[in-house]
Amino acid sequence: MEILFLGTSAAEGWPGLFCTCGPCRRAAEAGGKNIRTRPSILVDGSILIDPGPDLYHHVLTYKLRLADLAGIVVTHAHIDHLAADEFHFTSPPFSYRDMDRPLPIWGNADVCQALRKAVRSDDDQEIREHFALDLQLARPGVSFQIGSHTITPLQADHDKTQECLFYFFESGDRTFLQANDTGYFPEATWDWLEGRRIDAVSLDCTNGQLSGRQSHMGVEAVVDVVERLRKQGQLAPTARAIATHFSHNGGLLHHELEAAMAPHGIEPAYDGMRVTL
Repeated sequence: MEILFLGTSAAEGWPGLFCTCGPCRRAAEAGGKNIRTRPSILVDGSILIDPGPDLYHHVLTYKLRLADLAGIVVTHAHIDHLAADEFHFTSPPFSYRDMDRPLPIWGNADVCQALRKAVRSDDDQEIREHFALDLQLARPGVSFQIGSHTITPLQADHDKTQECLFYFFESGDRTFLQANDTGYFPEATWDWLEGRRIDAVSLDCTNGQLSGRQSHMGVEAVVDVVERLRKQGQLAPTARAIATHFSHNGGLLHHELEAAMAPHGIEPAYDGMRVTL
């Protein structure tokens, strides 16, 4: 399994689009791994997690062909994770592709409704026929297939106004747990994970050096999650523990994140980071 981190910032990007704060100035001056676009992950070159507002940039930067995707999974309907209006351009004359192979998009009810609004139709059959999009409702604990991948949505602790999710991927003998946006996992999610082996985990670290365990996490909470996974025997001996979804409000540049997390065996992600399991 290969995991490609397309974007690793929180909602505002880093440097923030309109921001003049110290961490944004430092990131702009340092460049490199400190330049972060909005969050998105590609699994095995075929499954996209969260098509956000920097999707076009990601397509150009990483030479992606969205028409070749096997599927898309969306964690929730916030605009940094779902640029719904882009899907208006999935039909002729904006794009020409195989319209007989609808692209499955899995997400919560808010995700599905945002996509219906974007294509100006409430008829899912019409959306399949005219936009070649197959909208699928994702529910916590109910697994589905995309190609050779079994994917299970899990309950996140994020926005109480919608059913926010993150996803557990299984393919062959490898597993990947993608977990943002979320605070410390709800107990229902811990219960589901019990007894399962994880080869790589990607965790929300929006808060950086700030404290807090609800809605988002920082370094302290990420360490707590990783230590609990290890204590319960869920992380494989060679498992990769990775933090992502960083905000300028957390204050730590990439090298500072490395220094804070390396003693705990955790790696900060950066745009373009590839992980092979």
